[in-house]
Amino acid sequence: MILILLLVLGGAGFGLWKVLLASNDTENNSGSTTNSTATALPAKPKSNTPIQKAKATIAKVPETDLAAIIGDLPPTPDRNTAKPANIQQSTPYEVLPEQPRLPASNQLIEADKQAASSFLSNIHIGGVRTGERPIIILDGERYNVDDVVHVETDLKFHGLRDGRLAFRDRNGIVYLKSF
Repeated sequence: MILILLLVLGGAGFGLWKVLLASNDTENNSGSTTNSTATALPAKPKSNTPIQKAKATIAKVPETDLAAIIGDLPPTPDRNTAKPANIQQSTPYEVLPEQPRLPASNQLIEADKQAASSFLSNIHIGGVRTGERPIIILDGERYNVDDVVHVETDLKFHGLRDGRLAFRDRNGIVYLKSF
């Protein structure tokens, strides 16, 4: 196996050597009269640097008429002139104060606690990314901060706290789970 690899690399190296040697020979022989192709073709100045080659290539590109291709374009507005905007006065929106949350009954809170605890004890944590924007993977699903992970209890991923995952339910109770 190694012998085959060495043969392939040796053949590639030999090929590159021949290509470089041939291009070097044509540069050296372009001025001599012994080369039959040099006497048949007119002598051109050889472009030696990439910049000269690029200039020669650019010189070969024909000029195009941009107006013939695009057609008549509308005039471009001047950026320094400002147009007055038509602002219509509308009636201001009435901002209603937030309704305070009524405390849920203790039975509902306890039911939510049980459901959330049961959910958190049965989930599989596939991955955790800490940092400025933590991300977790629970049961193959990706969750960012404040994403709902359990709809029944409105349990949201709240972030990381003391090296543990923090979740908050609709009642404001925070659940911590080690990973």
